Amino acid sequence: MKPDVIKILIQDRSRPIKVLPWIIFINFAIYLTLLIFGQWLDYLPVEFIKQHFLVSWNAVAEGRIWVLLTAMFAHVYFYHILLNMFVLFSFGFLLERLMGPKKFLIFYLAAGIISNIIYILTNKYMLGITDQLALGASGAIFGALIFYCLIFPKSTLLLFFIIPFPALLGAIVFIGIEIIGFIGQIYGFYVIADNVAHNTHLGGVIVGIVYYLIFSQYYKSSLKRITRPYRQIKQTS
Repeated sequence: MKPDVIKILIQDRSRPIKVLPWIIFINFAIYLTLLIFGQWLDYLPVEFIKQHFLVSWNAVAEGRIWVLLTAMFAHVYFYHILLNMFVLFSFGFLLERLMGPKKFLIFYLAAGIISNIIYILTNKYMLGITDQLALGASGAIFGALIFYCLIFPKSTLLLFFIIPFPALLGAIVFIGIEIIGFIGQIYGFYVIADNVAHNTHLGGVIVGIVYYLIFSQYYKSSLKRITRPYRQIKQTS
């Protein structure tokens, strides 16, 4: 019987989780800052928030390229940040233990930035939109989630947090939903809520798939090294 690599990673205290808690903390800190000083106390004008935390083609064309980064740490609604951070935590700590803190951080930031770039490019050249604003960590999370599903295809995910199903099947379902949603936005029919940035999600999907295609052998070798001591224990027991 092969060792349960997910269980091993969960129990492996020699691989500390350093980056993920900070990512979650920064997301909540920015959310509370914008909520308290922006909405409640009115110290931060709405225009300031739009200028520095929302991404669009126009924003980048005007030279505010930092929004490609800052937008992925900003959320407006509590349910949005709560859902995003819960999903990220549910599998992100396993990825950080597999990848290591530095690689995980670089991958997460790259997924967020690239998905935002894909968002503004597809908005301009496929939807003909340059002023539509977006924010949130979903692009980065989709990138990490798809990579997780590909590197751990037999692990279990919970659909709607209730129904268990294989991760690889989950990846196919997630990608299908986002493709249908984006096609709906292109042609004007909305099978799925039209306020969702499906092209950002698909940008994250692309990053996750490309990263897997390039580095899958490296991480599969890492998994073999991680599980080797447990295989030896089973053989000698």
